[in-house]
Amino acid sequence: MGVIPLASQEIGALVTEFPIYFGQHQADWTVFTDLGTGSELDTDGLLVTRVRPFLVKTYPFTAMSVEGNWALGIFDDPKYVSDSGRPFFEDGKSAPTVKQVTKRMAEFLEGMKLASSLAKSLADAGVLRCDKPADTTDWSVWQVDEAKLARIEPDKLHAVHQNGGLALAYAQLISQGNARASTRPKSRSAPATLPKMSDEFLDAILNDIDDPNADGMGGFIQ
Repeated sequence: MGVIPLASQEIGALVTEFPIYFGQHQADWTVFTDLGTGSELDTDGLLVTRVRPFLVKTYPFTAMSVEGNWALGIFDDPKYVSDSGRPFFEDGKSAPTVKQVTKRMAEFLEGMKLASSLAKSLADAGVLRCDKPADTTDWSVWQVDEAKLARIEPDKLHAVHQNGGLALAYAQLISQGNARASTRPKSRSAPATLPKMSDEFLDAILNDIDDPNADGMGGFIQ
């Protein structure tokens, strides 16, 4: 599954089940999880968690950058995108269900911006360490350095406490307990896929987004 960007409002729900990291590309920061590196997958590569990241729940919809602006994208997956089933567009406009997905995606992007600013505030406070320098993709991977956090200057501590960055730092540290190989039995596996019938999966996406358990009963950082 790979790298999944996260929004601020979902971190609280995911912190006990997924490892969380910070990524840096030039001046840009992101908060993400790397599915497949921890205990969230069983030996068949299926998610066995109580909650799932937003961009997993909305698949095949995703957010994509188009000429510097964000747009709703759709993966061309034949299991969900075909000539049969419910159309994505009606009379040249997005279908009502797609409009709801678009609204939720916009909310996610706002949360992703907040998570980015909080990650940058932790970097500015000097409490992060680089675990993986930038590679061919120009992204470097960072985590909270507990020793640096313990020695943070009072004014910087106050700043990250006020803006929510401190909560994110502790969440990232807690999440590292999930960064280990899976030992869960296959009998507990549950496919992280949507119904295969193309006329049902749009409703399944919205039901999944609106499920308070799937969404984690609200965010850890608002």
